[in-house]
Amino acid sequence: MQGCFSKFSIEKLKQIVRKLKSNAEQRSSLGILTFSEKILSSWDLYIDSLDELKEYVNLLKAEDYESAEIQYTVYSKAYTKAINAGQEESLTSSLNEIDKWYQDNIGICLDIFEQYS
Repeated sequence: MQGCFSKFSIEKLKQIVRKLKSNAEQRSSLGILTFSEKILSSWDLYIDSLDELKEYVNLLKAEDYESAEIQYTVYSKAYTKAINAGQEESLTSSLNEIDKWYQDNIGICLDIFEQYS
């Protein structure tokens, strides 16, 4: 069980998710894309699910397969909860919001450049 699910890689994945959440918060504060509190909290739910995954991996390494099977169910429920919380906003809606921000903040400059070129 040394391969892809080591404690280190799970911790590294948690760091990446924290950075993604921070990036989302920054985009929201800049007005590029707004996220509901539910969406932002879904990142925390996902991090929590990774803790459950780490416990599952520990049980597998200890060869406690019965407990690992139960823990996998706990992890799956936590992961599903995080994913469901994050699906509140549609991708299309987010892309439209990004496009509107681009047009309002950058696209308008292109029109000005065209007028003076």
